[in-house]
Amino acid sequence: MDLHPDILKELVAVFRGELDERLAEITEGLLVLEKGGDRPEEVFDAIFRAAHNIKGAARGVGITDIAELSHGLESIFSALKRGESSVSPEVIDLCLFTLDRMRDLMVVFASEEEIQFDLDGLRDQLGRAAAGAPFSPVVREDVPTGTAAGDERLRVATGKLDRLAAQAEELQVSRLQGDDHLEVVRQLASTVEQLVKVWGPAARAVRSQAELPSEVRSLFVEGTESVSLLRDLSARLHREMRTTNSRLAAHVNGIQEELRLMRLVPASTVLRPLERTVRDIVRQVGKRAHLVIDGDRIEMDRAVLDGLRDPLLHLLRNAIDHGIESPESRRAVGKTEEGQIVIRLVGEDGGITLRVSDDGGGIDVEAVARAALMKGLVPEDELVEMDEQEVLELIFRPGFSSRDTVTDISGRGVGLDVVRANLQGIKGSVRVESELGRGTEFILRVPLTLSSEHGLIVSAGETMYAIPATAVDRVLMVERREVVEVEASQAILVEGRPIPLRDLAVVLDGASGQEANEALFSVVMVGSGWNLVAFRVDEVIGEREIVIKGLRPPLASVRNITGGTLTGSGEVILVLNPRELIDSALSRGSRRVVAGATDASAEPAHILVVDDSITTRTLERSILENKGYRVTVAVNGKEAWDLVQANEYDLVVSDIEMPLMTGLELAERIKSHAELRRLPIIIVSSLASEAHRQRGVEVGADAYLVKSEFETQSLLELVGQLL
Repeated sequence: MDLHPDILKELVAVFRGELDERLAEITEGLLVLEKGGDRPEEVFDAIFRAAHNIKGAARGVGITDIAELSHGLESIFSALKRGESSVSPEVIDLCLFTLDRMRDLMVVFASEEEIQFDLDGLRDQLGRAAAGAPFSPVVREDVPTGTAAGDERLRVATGKLDRLAAQAEELQVSRLQGDDHLEVVRQLASTVEQLVKVWGPAARAVRSQAELPSEVRSLFVEGTESVSLLRDLSARLHREMRTTNSRLAAHVNGIQEELRLMRLVPASTVLRPLERTVRDIVRQVGKRAHLVIDGDRIEMDRAVLDGLRDPLLHLLRNAIDHGIESPESRRAVGKTEEGQIVIRLVGEDGGITLRVSDDGGGIDVEAVARAALMKGLVPEDELVEMDEQEVLELIFRPGFSSRDTVTDISGRGVGLDVVRANLQGIKGSVRVESELGRGTEFILRVPLTLSSEHGLIVSAGETMYAIPATAVDRVLMVERREVVEVEASQAILVEGRPIPLRDLAVVLDGASGQEANEALFSVVMVGSGWNLVAFRVDEVIGEREIVIKGLRPPLASVRNITGGTLTGSGEVILVLNPRELIDSALSRGSRRVVAGATDASAEPAHILVVDDSITTRTLERSILENKGYRVTVAVNGKEAWDLVQANEYDLVVSDIEMPLMTGLELAERIKSHAELRRLPIIIVSSLASEAHRQRGVEVGADAYLVKSEFETQSLLELVGQLL
């Protein structure tokens, strides 16, 4: 195996740690067998697996002597389990002696010293013992043991790291609670500051009121000093608590960063053994291909790497079984007989991108469409609206298969929904690109670490929940008129695609629920795999960093809930499980969320926007048209008056100060007209005085919005209420 020296050194270090663990497992098992413990079959299986793992790993790093001794132990354990040999003290001695010599070989390999025992003789003894033939009793030799000189590595059990990480999480919880407490103190300081501003004038006024009881006047006069002191103390508390929180945050972040670094291992530790896997598979199926790995010196969180192992194996098996052609087929189309699979890693934007590509036959998009249609994974009317990339993404849907043949390599069909689900478990994602005849590339995106999490906090049914931010597609304000009826259910249209609409509280508690009547309501779109569901919530509170604590029995298996997190006041916020939540939403619960949903084909409301400023007209028109309204514009009140007499409008949005006719004059004329008086009018003006507001009311305007306070949401809420 031709490996970069640095990579080989890292692999050997990892193997050394694994070897210690496996040898300890075998030692413990041998002692149990010698004592005649219960369930010997399980012990045989365990020690056999440990020896087998050592053999494979030793071959992977090129330590063939250890691999051969492991093979000898495998043979003995198999013979013992089959009853072809008996568990005798002599056999146990030989096995334990062999374990010691394997440790010695590890030291020899690291230090490049000479082997100090008869390796060939030991191999012969193992073979004789496995065959049930007589073998020489173990003779202890004085051989070197210990650790290679100059090795500064300290191996720490992952369990200890996990416990330390749990303590760091508790510190993080305390820090987040401190942030919440700091906000309360800030509000307290601000409130006291406002109190001081009104207390002084009030005290001066009370002092001059001789008719008031002296006790009341003394209270205000003497209280001035107390209130000032309260202001100073609350401001000081806020400053000092902010400093303390900042310092605590720095320390907690530092601890978490150090823990993250301690868990980092080179990606090569997981990826390099895949070269052997590809070699074995192509030989098994009679094809020719090799694996190229680029960028695997990048260090990643061990938990992320472990989570990548199965998806990568799945993709490699499918690339060989479904992608790479036979040597004859490749030769016929002008390709080399040997195919190539490439895994390329690149660090980007706080995460890792892995591109798994092959130069095989690619994916036939038409075949994908036929398979998806035949299996009922997508209705025909939806399929015809999809572009090629959307059709290609169907391979990630559960139950998809473009091939009915069962193989030992990849099973039945592609099964890529499992790949996507496993990646989502480590906060990752996957997409695919393919060109027929030239190959396929899967783009995997994973985080550097799993230690941090952000959640979107929402309220539904008077309860707060956290939705993992990685599952949140977008947050929307939706008008009731935007909800459409789709196949006896309700949905909202997002970029032309109908997204199922569900009430979060109803999905979680299973009640039938009442249809909402709000003109405008909040929606959080949650995604899992291919599926997207829009959940109506009472309020979107905001995003925050969270520390998720798993539920303990008997709550560990509560559906739709993955754990909990704490607020600063100690209140528990349940963290939702996106995958289960979407499954629940699509399988049960009320399918009607709002009353009076419109038909998707209904005509949009027609709004007249009146303003002499081209910038304001363009802004308001863009806001309204983006929400699906039909908009006409006028540059002054006179033009608008002519338009409303000649056309039908559902609403008028008008400025005040305009040439030829002001907005107030326009409103007065409309409200005085017998046929137009029911036409709603919103005044949007920079004139913010109470007199102008009153004048707007007098002429019949239905709402008055000041431009300095103007917000997109404010305008849309008014429009939704008046239509």
